[in-house]
Amino acid sequence: MAMKLSEIFDRTAAPSREELRLIYDYIILPLVLKVVKHNQRELDKKARSLRSVFVRAADLIIAKIDTDLTISRRKMLNQNIVVNEINSVHNYVTYQINYHGYEERLTFSREYLLTEINTSISTYTSEIFLKK
Repeated sequence: MAMKLSEIFDRTAAPSREELRLIYDYIILPLVLKVVKHNQRELDKKARSLRSVFVRAADLIIAKIDTDLTISRRKMLNQNIVVNEINSVHNYVTYQINYHGYEERLTFSREYLLTEINTSISTYTSEIFLKK
C-alpha cells in the first residue's frame, strides 16, 4: 500500500538554511532597492563633476538588485513561501513567515536593517568596481 505524501514529508518543518537566505533576501532586497533609488535621485539633483559616474553606478546596482529580487520572488512563489510585514512599531519591524504549514514571526530592529542595507549596498558596489 502506498504512503500518503503527508506521511513522507513533515509539512511543518522549519525552512532550511537556503530557504532562510531566500526569505532574508526577499525582505532585505526591496529595502536596499528603495535606498539606492533614493540616493540616485539625490545624486542626480546635485551639480558635481562626477555626478554622471555616480548616477550610472547606481543604475548598474539597481539593475543587479532588480535581477536578484526577481529571482528571489520567483523562488518564493515556487516554494510556496509567504512573507508579510505585519507590524512596524517604533524601532522594530515584524514579518510573518508561512512555509508549508510552518509559521514564524521575525522581528528586526531598524538598526539591524540599516546595517544589512548598507552591507548589501557595499557588496553590490564592490561587484561593479571589482569586475575583472
